[in-house]
Amino acid sequence: MMHQRTMREITDKGKEWYYRIRPILKKKYNEGDYVAFEVESGEYFVGKTGIAAINKAQKKYPNTQFFLAQVGSVAGLMK
Repeated sequence: MMHQRTMREITDKGKEWYYRIRPILKKKYNEGDYVAFEVESGEYFVGKTGIAAINKAQKKYPNTQFFLAQVGSVAGLMK
């Protein structure tokens, strides 16, 4: 069974993933695009809106909480 992370753990791990790949995101995507991270794997999903990014992520990882960031800035946590 996968470890249930607290909101703080998801936020901390999500920020860690975001800053690790931020240069790649800034080159590959437009500033203002949204990125939803599945924090256990580091896999991310990009959309023009936060909802679009989360919807993509939920198709692969249903019932999971995601860390949401915006290319160029950090947004927060989404379920």
